Amino acid sequence: MVDKSTTVNRLIIPAQRSVTDEKLFSAIPWFLRDKDAKPILRDENGKLVNAPPELLQFTRDEFIDALFQAIELSPESFNAEAFEKLISYRDYAEPPNSMRNLQGEPLYPTTGPEAILRYEPRTELLEDQVTPQQAEQSEQATIAWLRKLYLPLQRHFHIVSTEIVCARDGYPRLVRKRILEAGLIVRRLVADQAHQRWEDWVRVTEDKGLWLEIADRNMAPLGLGPQHPTIDPHSIDEAVPAAAEAELRARLNLSLEDELPNTLQTEPLSLLSSTIGTAAEHTVLYGYAPVMSRAHQLPQKTKNPGDIRQILKDRARKHLRKELFSDDPENSLSNAELVANVNSLRESIRAPLRQLLELILLPTKPNTVAVESARSALETSVIGFGPPSKDADVDATKTLLAAMWDRADNFNDKDNWWNSVINAGIEDAKKGTLTGAWNAEAFNKVTSGPTDLAILMKNHIYVIVDRFAPALSDVQSPTANNDTEVKQVIAILLMRIRAVRKQLGKVIYANTLGYFDIDFDLNRILPPRNDPVVTAGSLADELSAWLALNTTQGRVEWPQPWPASTPARFLVDAHALATELEAVFHDVHTRGSGAGNAYTEVISARIATVDMDLSAQLAIGTSNLRRQGLDLNGQPEFGLLVHPGPAPTLDTMNNFIDAVITRYDSGQSDDEVNRETANLLNLVRPRFDADSLYAIWCYARVAGRTPCEEERILWTQRSDVFAIAEPSDILGVRPVPCNCPT
Repeated sequence: MVDKSTTVNRLIIPAQRSVTDEKLFSAIPWFLRDKDAKPILRDENGKLVNAPPELLQFTRDEFIDALFQAIELSPESFNAEAFEKLISYRDYAEPPNSMRNLQGEPLYPTTGPEAILRYEPRTELLEDQVTPQQAEQSEQATIAWLRKLYLPLQRHFHIVSTEIVCARDGYPRLVRKRILEAGLIVRRLVADQAHQRWEDWVRVTEDKGLWLEIADRNMAPLGLGPQHPTIDPHSIDEAVPAAAEAELRARLNLSLEDELPNTLQTEPLSLLSSTIGTAAEHTVLYGYAPVMSRAHQLPQKTKNPGDIRQILKDRARKHLRKELFSDDPENSLSNAELVANVNSLRESIRAPLRQLLELILLPTKPNTVAVESARSALETSVIGFGPPSKDADVDATKTLLAAMWDRADNFNDKDNWWNSVINAGIEDAKKGTLTGAWNAEAFNKVTSGPTDLAILMKNHIYVIVDRFAPALSDVQSPTANNDTEVKQVIAILLMRIRAVRKQLGKVIYANTLGYFDIDFDLNRILPPRNDPVVTAGSLADELSAWLALNTTQGRVEWPQPWPASTPARFLVDAHALATELEAVFHDVHTRGSGAGNAYTEVISARIATVDMDLSAQLAIGTSNLRRQGLDLNGQPEFGLLVHPGPAPTLDTMNNFIDAVITRYDSGQSDDEVNRETANLLNLVRPRFDADSLYAIWCYARVAGRTPCEEERILWTQRSDVFAIAEPSDILGVRPVPCNCPT
């Protein structure tokens, strides 16, 4: 055995850069924090969250110097006397009329989790102070209005600032050289009393652009679910919702061959110089907040959005029919030919899937006579107790699925694994622990009960499997993809694949590294959600590489200092069959994804639905299969449970195509777009105006700790929501002294 403290060189062949588990957060800069206050905020549930950027106001022309002086005067914590005061009647305002309905109510949510309320101001920064008694009596003691920002021509200047820290002991700063880029974006609030929605400024030219709703309040692309990575401000083409693409092409007068704009309007953030105050101990970003722009919104062009919407739908349908059914560019195949092509796809899934099931999941099938005898015995009344089961087939299936799922992630060879499943099922039946299954008292009185239950459980796994992966393809159920029991069995199979691949990895690592304790590698979890690193598909590439090196030819071409591995044959075969399935599913997914963002949105919606429904069916207690080791974004999980499923048919494939097409109909109606067109054609609107509400988000592009880690984008929360003053607003005009003759 090798001493675990000894450094061991391990051959790593990553398929892609790893996702970092480092926990970075945006924080309130130290010079705006109270002494001893923790930099990272927590939400109402106590979870760590990113802090919003701070908006600082200056009314002197040398505003950058004023900022630096204030920071110098705040060496360890917030010093109220170092910063300019805010005046309630000038710097706070009610929402503009365009953001209120006829009753004067705000056209944005004011209650609930999406409420837009002004962050409570620091009373030390208010010129008109409130007494402690007032502060205790009511929230009205602090100004209950929204922030109002004045313009540079009114000699008001605004600086945005945020700090980045690591959520470890002492909240250390992020190493400065890891910040590859940092910036801010200004977003416009959409009038909606039910939900908090924001539009982003998509720049077309230096002086033209448009507001478009593409991401939610957490900067995740719309329609792709909360688990999807946040958007990259310089790569937004894949984030544009399908329903918005028609509007975008109409506004920009783009044909289908033209590329969509790919960047948001960003403003740079700079690192605070380490020579200012105690900035060397922190990683603070700051930048100028723009509230004026010479850019104007593009009006609608002559293209009809309804026509474009139809063209997009036709293009997506043609692409999916071609890629999912055939290589016929004109889609001129007959229905019989289409059915034959789908049958070919189904067979390419069924054959390796059935072999895999027989190798690691299916027990020896009991004969028909034994099944009928067991069913009869379990439905026969016991004197004084009634029958153990009124419907032995239903109860056996419930018991089977519960026992299999409970042991799905435990590695064992198939026979020993099935013994553990059957023993668990018998215990469940004896205890009557499954809802609606078994009369426990009667079951315990039947001498042959345990044996009969074992026979029925083995029979019913075949009953379910034959619906989606029969030994003969012509008896496959046309509704298998939506069958609840089928999905549960597939989830169990995927967990068995995970267990088998972990075992294969242990054999390889033990042989090459010299020790067997590799729980850290194979049972590691990713914070903060504690998701397992290893899923059914995550080890596939690495295991395939190891096995290729382990062949006779591989060892000749790439000599290794360790002896040849000798894993059990069924482990290698199971891995190979799972890899074959992954290749089929990957090809289908890759071919279909060219249909555009509508395809991605439908996929994301289906993943969320499968996650929620299957979690409930398996009684996991949370809609997060990833926590169990099932990654619906990976293969073969995605192919078997999301698309195209274990038993695709022409109907299921056409239903999927229809779902993709429908995504283009969920945006603005043609009438709404045409009304907006008429308004815009008669009015040239600037990028910023006094009729809207805005907020600022900051971001930083952070390099990984090593070249093997992916870079990532860290977004703050939104800043205070603010209105922008009219140029003629006299409240913002700073008096200019002059020497007048007396």
